[in-house]
Amino acid sequence: MRVVVPGQIVVLNGTSSSGKTSTALSFQKARTALGECWVIIGIDDFIGKLPRRWIEVGAWAGSLANDGVRLDRDGDRAHFHIGEQARRLLHAYRNSVREVARAGLNVLVDDVSLEEHEWRDWCAALEGLDPVWVAVRCDVEVAALRESARGDRAIGLVRGQADAVHRFPTYDLELDTTRDSIEEVAGQLDDFLRGVDPRLDPPVGHQPHERHHDVQADRDPPVHEGKRDGDGVDDG
Repeated sequence: MRVVVPGQIVVLNGTSSSGKTSTALSFQKARTALGECWVIIGIDDFIGKLPRRWIEVGAWAGSLANDGVRLDRDGDRAHFHIGEQARRLLHAYRNSVREVARAGLNVLVDDVSLEEHEWRDWCAALEGLDPVWVAVRCDVEVAALRESARGDRAIGLVRGQADAVHRFPTYDLELDTTRDSIEEVAGQLDDFLRGVDPRLDPPVGHQPHERHHDVQADRDPPVHEGKRDGDGVDDG
């Protein structure tokens, strides 16, 4: 029986409108040009599968939203209440990332991880697969302006997520889209991965991208303390 080598897993974690989705797409496009297959899997892909009866957002109020996903507001902040059915779905989402990687595909994850139990669940799901955790940061005011300009975001998610999204993960790399372009941060991710994954040899003529922020190219001690136990631009 042929042995399948698991693919690489890269988890991009940050607030809504921080630039995760755009970074993932830019990175995917660059690697596709080199003949490398990277699949993007995002939390929104799964939340969007809930039937409308389990969703309450804006004027729509499903009768079972307390057991699914409900958008709550507190002043200029918004956050999603995650009920039991939604928790089960997100548990399946994290485990699906594991199975895709175990099938031999490289996976870019577009995530918003806010709670300690979510971090523990990720760590349990990806145990033994050596995922690369990447913080995608953006100044709150800049991200909030993006959120407003997009027109397809729930206003207030950026402010509601900013204080919580980086509390628990232990990161291998930090990216910041406040001033750097998406192409620049995707290039920083590309350079970092070529340093940590010997399977990804740089193509002939590859030149490292300029870095405008310090990145942890040598796996320094974690940027944030946190146990490895384990809403959509997301521009995301």
